[in-house]
Parts: sequence; C-alpha cells; structure tokens
Amino acid sequence: MIAIDTHCHIGKSQNTSTGRITGDELIAGMDRYGITAAIVLPLPSVEDYAREHDDIARLHDRYPTRIFGCVCIPPRVGEAAVRRETRRCVDELGFVGIKFHPMHHGGSPMSPQGDLIFTVAQEFQLPVMSHTGPGAPWSLPSMLIPAARKYPNVTFIAAHSGMEIYAEDAYVAASECPNILLDSAWTSPGRTEWLIRMLGASRMMMSTDLPTNNSTEMAKWKDLPISDADRAESLHHLPVRVFKLDQRGFVPPAAAR
Repeated sequence: MIAIDTHCHIGKSQNTSTGRITGDELIAGMDRYGITAAIVLPLPSVEDYAREHDDIARLHDRYPTRIFGCVCIPPRVGEAAVRRETRRCVDELGFVGIKFHPMHHGGSPMSPQGDLIFTVAQEFQLPVMSHTGPGAPWSLPSMLIPAARKYPNVTFIAAHSGMEIYAEDAYVAASECPNILLDSAWTSPGRTEWLIRMLGASRMMMSTDLPTNNSTEMAKWKDLPISDADRAESLHHLPVRVFKLDQRGFVPPAAAR
C-alpha cells in the first residue's frame, strides 16, 4: 500500500519546552508504520523559518523520492519577505505547498494575513494548507469558503477536517467549494469515513501532523470500511495530483508499481 502523509513537521515549536522533531525521527516513524512519502513543513510558531526550510531541503536531498517541502512563513514579516522566501523555496528547494495557520499567523482566512498567503499561493501555483479545529472562529473550515471562491484556481486543504468537533463544518466548506479538500489527522475513523462517503475519496487525504500520530493514522486508514480503490485514491493518487509529486521526483516503491 502506498501511503503519502500530506501534513507533518520537523523542527521545534516556540510554544513548547519539549525537544525538536528531527528528520531522522520522522524517517524512522515513516519506515516503522509504512508511510511511503511525506509533505514536511516547519511548525507554524518558529521564528527562523528560513533555517527550518533549509533543514527540510537537506532532508529531501537525503530522501529525494520520499520527502517534499512545504512553505510556512508568518505573514507579519511582510509581503516582500513572504514572496521572496516562497520564490526561494519553490525555485531553489523544490517545495510543493504553503501553510496558513490562523492562530500563529495572526488572523482568519478572511484577514489580510490570510489573503497575502493565498495571493502568493496563486502566484506560485501552490496548494494551501490551512489549519482548522482549535482556534475557532478563525479556524473554522467554513472560514475558507470566501477565499476558495476568490481564488478558484488555488487548492485549499482544510487541515484536520475541523479536528473532529468541526467535522460537519468541514463537510459544509468542502460541499460548497470544489477546491476545498480535507485531511485526516486528529479526526476520528467514524468522521473520516463519513466525510469520504459524503464527499468522495478524491476530497480526503491522509495526514499525521506529528510522528506520535503515525500509528493511529495508519491503523485508521487500514481499517476504514472503504473500498481498496477509494483507499488508493485518498492515500496515493490524490496527493500526487494535488502536490504534483510526479513532477518533483516521487517514485512509488517497486513493489507497489
């Protein structure tokens, strides 16, 4: 089974006294639980985002068919800096997405901060992950609807699908806007299956968020009462399309081809 983790982190959060998530820890967890490839981004509270981007790029250099970077820049640094660092990440480092986090980036998806990230995403043809769940009302999935309508050519990912408590709100957002997708970290098996049943497998991807969630997510996806074709769509084919991984060096394992 090919399983692409569409949202995970390395680095150290400024909001915790615990240690850094290292690249070696990430790879070890992927190997242990059968995760084929991963979209990796800095934690949203970091200050030295360029250094964190460089660390992800070095991990990609070690595992070029498995690790793919995602931009995460606090909009408060200003439009010029956001655009400059995004261009570096895309053109020089080969990154495949960009992140917006309402709580850490200072506004809802309808704020100027959100609009800056979405404008840059459109310019560089990147999908946008936007945190949903804790932090409501800014982090309600439905707050993405105006942006998804304003930027119809941008793919928006309501990360965590509202994180269980707002799963129905995630359904509303995705049903209103075909360019809003969902991911599964911290959403229960029942709600994940319900969202796939209501929206289709082409609207839901697998994510872990943190290495400690690898075992839970992989067990959840293996046991979901969905067809093998739907499982392959959510875990493999959809993320390849969304992040254009076939253009960035992703090669499925020989045993899966």
